[in-house]
Amino acid sequence: MTSTPESIAETRLQNYQQLSGKDKTADLLRALLRCAPSPKGRGNVAVEINACVDDYQLNLLSQRYLHGLLVPVRAQGGRTPSISRHPSRPSAEINAANLVYLIDLAKRDQQTLKDMAHARDNYRCVLSGFLDNDVALDMTRKGVAIPQAQRVLPTTAAHIIPFSIAPNSDRPAELEKASVLYEILERFSGWKLLDQLNGENINRIENVITLSIVAHHYFGKLEVWLEAVEGLENTYILRKGSAYPDDLIAGTVITFTTATPGMALPSPQFLAIHAACAKVCHMCGMAEVIDKILRDLEMVKVLSEDGSGLSFAALHNSLAVLVH
Repeated sequence: MTSTPESIAETRLQNYQQLSGKDKTADLLRALLRCAPSPKGRGNVAVEINACVDDYQLNLLSQRYLHGLLVPVRAQGGRTPSISRHPSRPSAEINAANLVYLIDLAKRDQQTLKDMAHARDNYRCVLSGFLDNDVALDMTRKGVAIPQAQRVLPTTAAHIIPFSIAPNSDRPAELEKASVLYEILERFSGWKLLDQLNGENINRIENVITLSIVAHHYFGKLEVWLEAVEGLENTYILRKGSAYPDDLIAGTVITFTTATPGMALPSPQFLAIHAACAKVCHMCGMAEVIDKILRDLEMVKVLSEDGSGLSFAALHNSLAVLVH
């Protein structure tokens, strides 16, 4: 039987010697190897594992993926646009004549982005079908009856690949950090993503879906994800990492359509990356570790802003010991 880079990497991980009882290096790398969303991505992870000359380098590789992929993706939401309180551009105004202009504007204007996502998704959470509450109120004021079975909740436009990976500014340090995140994202996925997501392109309509506030919380924490149905275009199965939330039913088949002709649907590649990160977290039990990292980073950010002198970067560098 011919050995493949993936099988060699699996064997290498079997021989890994834990640095401590809490060391999840092998579990994390094995999950990345198995869950990468494309054959090229799995091959990339295998090559990186096989290039490590000792267990210490394997540990550093796991830290690179932990801090450069899983933490940023699970941290999404902090810089996602807030709830759309007053839909300002009904779907009737988004037409073939102004669609190209609005798509370009949405990359720079968060309200336009939210309006377009809401219009495309018929003002409903794509995972639960719940109608946006502001749209429901507007319909009621106009005397339009809402079916009794139709549930209503606040909704928002949520990024699939998190808005937080984009640089905060043009400062060299911010651009360098973003460059590293994109590089890791591309290696894990096996797809060229820099042109698709760099800069303002992070706000492209293909990277946004309408979610209820509850669904957004769980989607951002990688507790729910969408798994593509092979052979059926734009069709997915809803998966969950736990029983919550109750109103999202695991196994539900979801097919994306658009209420606005010509509007791009959510990207299958972006959804596949989100799903892969979710599966990695649950396969290797990293959710608690990541949440502790995020809590500690937030604490240091607050203390630093409060004048304590603690360095956000210093704490980030010290987080490598968390899995040891």
